[in-house]
Amino acid sequence: MFSPRRFHTSQDTDTERKNLSTPNILTPKRKMTPVSGITPVNRRSEMYLRSRDASMASPSIASAYNTENYVIEVSASLPILVSETASSCGRDTDISAKFSENGWAWLICKRTLYVWKFKQVASKVNQHLCKEFSLSSESSHSHADLACVGSTTSKDDGVVSVIVLTNTGGVRFWPNIIRSITSSSKTTIGEIDVDGGEELLRVLAVKGNSYIAATTTGALYHLCTMGVNISCTRLRNSQGVLTGIGRRVSSFFFASGSKVDLVDLVQLQSPADSSCDIVMLTATSLQRWQISSIHQTGAGDQLVSELDIGQLLNESVCQAIWNSSRSDLTMWPLDIKVHIKQKQLALLMACEDRTTSTTVLRLCICVCPLSIFGDGTSSGQDVQVFLLDHKEIMASETDCETFQYRLLIPNTTDRANHAIVWKRNRVIIKSLTNESGANEEYLQLKSGDCILGAGQFSDEAVLLEPSNGVLTVTPSQTMPMIFQKFEEKMNKMESPAAATQKLSGADQGDEKGSGSQDVNCLQSAFFHFSRHNTSHARSIIEESFTGSQGQKSLNDAVVFMSQQLIDDYPALDPRWAESLPRDGGNVSSSSLILQHQLNDKQKAHHLFLDFLGKVSIWNRLGASTDPKSIRKSCAQWDLIEHGEKLFAASALREKHVEHQGIFDLAIRKVLDKRGNFPSKSGLTPQDVFFREISKIHDIFDCLLELEEDLLVGGSHSSIDMFKAVAGVNDIFQATLAAAYDFRNMRGILQLSQGIEFCPWTVHSGRHSMRETLLRQHEMIFSHGLPEADGNQQRALLHLHAATLADMILSDYKLQMESLCDVPTLSARYEEVSESFKRCRNAVIRPILDAGLLDKAVSLAEKYHDFGVLLEVCDRRDDQKLLSGYVAKFENLGFMDFLVSWFLERRKFRRLLEYTTSESTSSPDNRAKICDILSSHPRISWLHQIKSGDFTSASLTLRYLADVEVDSSAKKRHYTSLSKLAVAFSDEPEHSICHSIEDTNSQLAILKYQETLPNVVLEKLGLTLESMPVFPVERLIKLYIGEENSDANEVDFMKALDLLDFLAKDSEKQMTDDDQDLSVDDFKYLIWCKAIMKDRWVDIEAGADALKSSGHTIFSKTLELASKAGALAQCLPDANTLLEQPDLAALKKNDVSHYLIRMNLEHYQRQLAMA
Repeated sequence: MFSPRRFHTSQDTDTERKNLSTPNILTPKRKMTPVSGITPVNRRSEMYLRSRDASMASPSIASAYNTENYVIEVSASLPILVSETASSCGRDTDISAKFSENGWAWLICKRTLYVWKFKQVASKVNQHLCKEFSLSSESSHSHADLACVGSTTSKDDGVVSVIVLTNTGGVRFWPNIIRSITSSSKTTIGEIDVDGGEELLRVLAVKGNSYIAATTTGALYHLCTMGVNISCTRLRNSQGVLTGIGRRVSSFFFASGSKVDLVDLVQLQSPADSSCDIVMLTATSLQRWQISSIHQTGAGDQLVSELDIGQLLNESVCQAIWNSSRSDLTMWPLDIKVHIKQKQLALLMACEDRTTSTTVLRLCICVCPLSIFGDGTSSGQDVQVFLLDHKEIMASETDCETFQYRLLIPNTTDRANHAIVWKRNRVIIKSLTNESGANEEYLQLKSGDCILGAGQFSDEAVLLEPSNGVLTVTPSQTMPMIFQKFEEKMNKMESPAAATQKLSGADQGDEKGSGSQDVNCLQSAFFHFSRHNTSHARSIIEESFTGSQGQKSLNDAVVFMSQQLIDDYPALDPRWAESLPRDGGNVSSSSLILQHQLNDKQKAHHLFLDFLGKVSIWNRLGASTDPKSIRKSCAQWDLIEHGEKLFAASALREKHVEHQGIFDLAIRKVLDKRGNFPSKSGLTPQDVFFREISKIHDIFDCLLELEEDLLVGGSHSSIDMFKAVAGVNDIFQATLAAAYDFRNMRGILQLSQGIEFCPWTVHSGRHSMRETLLRQHEMIFSHGLPEADGNQQRALLHLHAATLADMILSDYKLQMESLCDVPTLSARYEEVSESFKRCRNAVIRPILDAGLLDKAVSLAEKYHDFGVLLEVCDRRDDQKLLSGYVAKFENLGFMDFLVSWFLERRKFRRLLEYTTSESTSSPDNRAKICDILSSHPRISWLHQIKSGDFTSASLTLRYLADVEVDSSAKKRHYTSLSKLAVAFSDEPEHSICHSIEDTNSQLAILKYQETLPNVVLEKLGLTLESMPVFPVERLIKLYIGEENSDANEVDFMKALDLLDFLAKDSEKQMTDDDQDLSVDDFKYLIWCKAIMKDRWVDIEAGADALKSSGHTIFSKTLELASKAGALAQCLPDANTLLEQPDLAALKKNDVSHYLIRMNLEHYQRQLAMA
């Protein structure tokens, strides 16, 4: 298991020799040598801490981190040596700290240990002692969890020992660091032989001068000290008990090099004096071990109970997160602490919330009694789960930020006990009572501040923060002003019972407009909530608001009371005495300073929202059912809007000093429009404006009006005009950013479904925030940038333009998301979507045209403006970037848009370069591209040619030729390319020959069209380049018709030749006028037209009648057909020909009749003789 090794000491040889025969003492591995480098490094290690003034600690700690319910203050300063070391460390430096309950603290930085006394107890040890020790080891490292500092006896009589372990098993032990000041230091060094692949992770001090060391896989080692000697025993499972200590869970601590199973160790108080119990938390189980005293090492150490944490906690955690049982819960244990006074264990767990598309992790604290170990079975009935509101997104399986959280439970006996969840840059304080109205406090440390360690002393939580020192976290004893006011109201009544009756059962004669009796009931419940009587508050709500009418009344009362809070009067300000309501208002603030009044209103509104959640009102709030309402709303959204406006007002007030000129003018303009300009009471316009938070948005349109008046006036300098635009931009951005931060914290889209998201920053119309922002964005480019002087000013306005665009489009995005999954609002979704596209182009296009490609691309990527992305790729000629967008937006139709975009701009070469590049050479991409291009045949054949698919290219080109009617030249082009493509295809030989033959026929028809006489083209107003495609019957008529006034026998012969193609193409190309004509009909039409070209009545039948009519077109055409060998196909029947209506007049003339028949008979005999 492990080979015993000698723990070397710096004592004399006799002592060492005596130790060799002592049982359970490790035998030496090598000859003992004096140990150097373990004693204090230099004189600084023995120096006493010089006390620092209170001013040395950061004076801003209280104002920066104090909350409504908790006080964070500096309780002790750090030794100068520790402070200098901590402050000089970089962000990635391996540094950690820890506290013991007897007032000692230690910090390990790299390979140096610092030990000091941070709190004085009944001890002989000087409080200002600080020592530095070197942990010289190049191949291993240590941290604060692998060290223990404290008195070796319960009397704390000045004997303070220190033990430090390394991850590889090294052990260093100082029996008494106090005596090292006056005598030689005695230090023991040794090594625990851990199994391969294991590392030490924790060490815990237990009773009887002994320690328990644990490895990453959960193996335990019991170390006992006797003077300067140390014995070591590995703990083993008892027979018949689950042997799960060595199990490894690969999903825990993803970023760790080894698969960690151990989480932490805690010690329990044991009724037996000779032993103690510890609890070990692993990734899958809770194990309770009984540890023997120093005199019974190894004999009494045993595993007495093991519980499966999944079985223990699964049901309770699922109920807390989803209010239902689930079998697919994924949990990770992060930490464990024991509450000695309440005999409870608290486990910090990270749970995967599967209700969202991203991997969201929720933190929860599971509190269970120590009695769960009583019979060795697990039961979740007594487990309490406290779910934290804070959520974190785990970007990937290598993202272990969430798993760095640790837990701290102060050992108080108060009912309002709390837990602290912390990591280096964040502290979350969570109340551990279900009946308290206390809030969960979330503290994000300022840049440069960090928590290096935590612990507790005298039942108070202590944190080590280098720039401030040792901080304590204690609950605040001050009741919020809003609660004090309600308490005063209740105390004026006869009794609490009578007060409740009066507030919840108001007379029927109460005014109905504001629902005063409903508001009184709500205030009564709020009062009881402030007294930690949550159950009574809940019962008041349940009794007062029942049925559908009660639901509407509850909605109205909650929104009314919320607006009262944000529009509350500062009652303690005597200037407002005449304006106060009869009951004095809610008095959410006692301050006379405007900024503090806004902060107090934020706290009061936060308390109100917390009250709504704790008494189960929040989830009951629904949509507005008022049929007169133009805009459907939701009570929850109204409350969030109030919170947004509070945050916006605070940001607005902070910007007042910076832009006081235009700001004061805008406030005066707002008050003038409202008609409530302050009277002679001494109130300033700012007092009046910032009192009514619900109308804070009025300032924005007035700011824009003042800006427009200044810019179009023309009497101001360029610098003044620039400052006006930049100042209004700054006010807009800071104010709305604060509002959006509050909105994001509350998860606006999860509040209600089936209603269009339409808050105060979205309302349509001339005076809406959206319209105002669009006008301001346009103002930047039309007036701001032309007046900017220098790159710095232009860069500032460019940044403002991008930020405003982002704000405008983010609201559009939320609005569309609220509509997209509601079938009844599909028409509205299409309307908003079209508006969004127009707006997106209006705000991003100017940024792109200004040459700000990076900013335009960032916005286009976020809001899917594919046109901008393609234009940027085209400008930069960046094929790799384009391929990245295709992959990124493949499910959003980017490829279809890409093809259409290039085709519309006739950028065929760029399109082909992309579609045939190596990045799209995979089979999936090729298939996708071919599918998309199939609807664009004019470019798809080029892709098919470049891809080597000649068969498909030939078919596509043939299709293009068949549908081409506007240009005979294009038809010949497509037909010729089709013939060439099929010749190179992989089709069978007979198929290729057939295709070529068919193609040749089409080319022949085009040849006849291209050889139309010039007189025909002139009459038609065409050229060979502009000539459309004529069907065969149209060509025949052009050759023999009136257009061809100079037609000769060659033209008529061409018309007869076209009869061969007419049989194939007449059905698909014949016009409506010619659909009743057959091929024979066209043949007789041609001969009729040939006969009619001459005046037959003027011909005399002489001795040689054939010769006398030989000059006619009819005779010449017959002769030409005879020479061409085409008589058999085109020679007409004499009787049928003469029966044609066009020849009716000639038939009456005997000479003409004779000559026509004689010519036909001559060629019929000639054909018969052949």
